[in-house]
Amino acid sequence: MNFPAKLLALVVVVLLFGCSDVTIQSSHVPSVTVESFQQVPEVDGIDIVWLVDRSCSMLTEDDVTAIAYGVDAMMEALPLDVGWRLSITSTDSESTLNDDFFPLLPGDDANDALDMLDMVDPRGGEEGFSALQVYMEDMPGRYSQDDWMRRDAALLVVMVSDEDEQSPFLPVPEFANWFRSQRDLAHYVAVTVPDLSTCTQSQGYQTGDRYIEAAGLLQGTVVDYCGSGWDVAVADVATTALEPIERYELKKDPIESTLEIVVNHVQWGGLWEYAPDTNEVLFIDVPPPGAFVAIGYIAVGE
Repeated sequence: MNFPAKLLALVVVVLLFGCSDVTIQSSHVPSVTVESFQQVPEVDGIDIVWLVDRSCSMLTEDDVTAIAYGVDAMMEALPLDVGWRLSITSTDSESTLNDDFFPLLPGDDANDALDMLDMVDPRGGEEGFSALQVYMEDMPGRYSQDDWMRRDAALLVVMVSDEDEQSPFLPVPEFANWFRSQRDLAHYVAVTVPDLSTCTQSQGYQTGDRYIEAAGLLQGTVVDYCGSGWDVAVADVATTALEPIERYELKKDPIESTLEIVVNHVQWGGLWEYAPDTNEVLFIDVPPPGAFVAIGYIAVGE
């Protein structure tokens, strides 16, 4: 089916003004699928917060060592010129209020991360969502929002727990909406248990359903706490969090001739190509920081 490219682009511009991914159906035009994303914005550095479950099941030497080396792997992966800062706190809201230490900086290592982790109050609360809100909003003038965290920086949050999230009276969608509002660029990582079958010692473990649900809503990352090498996985997240989007995988198979790209509601004049083997749009000319990018097409069979 041939559909005039200019008309398809017009449909995308007119009907997708700020909307999320949709399929547009009309008696006058074929069914048009529109997918969208926001390009990574420009930021001044990256603020990283690890919230760690310090309940009894997470206080073994193996757990503490794994977390310290996970933090170290992330610090090693971040370029020195990124201007990153990293702090470790607890998934216990009351414990979080007692934290008063300055974050780790470029040059710090696993021993420094272990020292900071040892200073985190080992209380048993497992309400990671509420603890993050307390840390960022309710700290009474100590080393949090008004001291080391920067509004113009990116935000990377890593929550680590072998049990599910337990914040009272805080639905996951409400937390996700709050999280999105904190920064122009905010990325969420849940190091949790997606499946008990991956754990060799499952006593006391729970699947982190709420942590995983939040990752889905926030387009975040889930890392298997019981899996091997999760320190590498969180390090990879740190290196990709600030990278611009250069390729986008489509959800449906498009009729290639109908593909159109709209950037900031204007038909994109930059170079791009479609890779059928991976069903991806590859941006040779990368859309500018913070741009709203829409990809419109007619799917095969529609």
